Amino acid sequence: MSCQSFIIGLSPQNDSEAFLESMKTQDVEGLKRLVVPGDTKELESIVKSLELIKESDSSAASSLQKSIDELNITECFLGSSTGICSLNNGTQLRLQKDGLSWKVDLSESSFIADYTRESRQLTSGLVPRDVAIAFGHALLNADVDAAQEVSTGQAAKLMPLIIGMMSSKVTEMSAAEMNEAKAELETMECEVEGEEAKCGPTGKGKNLELVRVDGKWKVTFKKKAEEEDEVEEEQ
Repeated sequence: MSCQSFIIGLSPQNDSEAFLESMKTQDVEGLKRLVVPGDTKELESIVKSLELIKESDSSAASSLQKSIDELNITECFLGSSTGICSLNNGTQLRLQKDGLSWKVDLSESSFIADYTRESRQLTSGLVPRDVAIAFGHALLNADVDAAQEVSTGQAAKLMPLIIGMMSSKVTEMSAAEMNEAKAELETMECEVEGEEAKCGPTGKGKNLELVRVDGKWKVTFKKKAEEEDEVEEEQ
């Protein structure tokens, strides 16, 4: 491991290593202290993924944790007010001078974009709320493929019909109504019971049903007969 400098000064390597250590141990508070204030969106994305790793025992979460554990700094370059540290996965952390220390600039670090993309790919479908929101956006965008991707096999077969029935209503929505509908999706709440979940926007009924299939949540549509069978079993 080496650290090269453009000028003599305090190296950003220690703070970069502290940043990586906070990610490896899911130390969210430590992470917040090590990043440039204002990178809210990027920080929220990282925190969300770390919380998922801590809470989930899925193979996807384990794979993401392994990729984080394998990260290390290969070299650092020091400028008067900015620094760059290269990682062994080919990405970089860009840092800003903060007194006698350095803070990671999440919005300018190629590592963040790479990590966010990887975490989304690995953890897609592990959180029912995320799946419900993705499904809602697919309906609003009349995106059959996206809707099928987050649905069970049986439900996926119905998506062309469902989206076809909704398309006329969606096309009649004004830009303001569309924005309101998308904003409503962000208020999505879910009630989880074992391998099943029911989701809906705040203040509305939780009518969207999901089931966990091979560790991932999928939208499902129960047939009338299935619902009646469940009632009979309960009796």
